[in-house]
Amino acid sequence: MTVITTAPATGLPGLRRPTGVSYPELTSPPAPAPDTEDRETILRSKQAPALAPKPIHILLADDHWVVRAGLHALLDRQANLRVVGEAATGEEAVKQTRALKPDVVLMDLVMPGIGGLEAVRRIAALHVGAKILVLSGYLQEDRLLDVLAAGAKAS
Repeated sequence: MTVITTAPATGLPGLRRPTGVSYPELTSPPAPAPDTEDRETILRSKQAPALAPKPIHILLADDHWVVRAGLHALLDRQANLRVVGEAATGEEAVKQTRALKPDVVLMDLVMPGIGGLEAVRRIAALHVGAKILVLSGYLQEDRLLDVLAAGAKAS
């Protein structure tokens, strides 16, 4: 007759063996715990978890709140991008750049106040290391040259 048991002698659940038969060779004592050197070797051999890359910090500068909200929602879906601030005028963009020191300033050119072009000049003069990315629906070729002269980089 064959029975299905949890076989305490082997520690293997569901082992099939005939009733009344013992298997002494399967009941060996547990292996000794590794000594300190072995434990340290094992710990050193395990790799540290990969560090997540630092997210790119972005400042959004556009006078249309719906554009800022849409860009914010779009950018926040990316794990490596983080919107750290928003500005509705050129003056606010300069002030936020000085305070937040973002990696990227996403700038509209047509804004109230000093406008985007002058804001690009002032942000470039801050030397905070921010890259300036200009977005505009109104950009004409002559304005592009002005933006480049102000400190934005072409790529």
